[in-house]
Amino acid sequence: MDELQSTLELIEERREKRKQRLSKENLEYLELKEEDIIKTFGQWAITTDGLDSLDTYYPIHKSRLEKEDWLRQVSQKSWVNMSDFAVAYVEAVKYFNKQIQEG
Repeated sequence: MDELQSTLELIEERREKRKQRLSKENLEYLELKEEDIIKTFGQWAITTDGLDSLDTYYPIHKSRLEKEDWLRQVSQKSWVNMSDFAVAYVEAVKYFNKQIQEG
């Protein structure tokens, strides 16, 4: 029962963190609009402009996604959850490449 309780608490904690990240005040601070968010991955979001952190101001414009080694660069930031970033980065590259192909 303790394991189940711990799991439920963890789920609730993650829900709260998501609500905080997507709160109007936080999005204003990050210079994001809710309608510009396409999909979220933990502390990262694919937006109409590219890939953005939901925890601190760190936008990566879609035109720069494949021009730098973002996995290496971002892994040096102590605040980054690399699991979240890696998934978000791969999905953002796929998303924007598909948009280019569909023209």
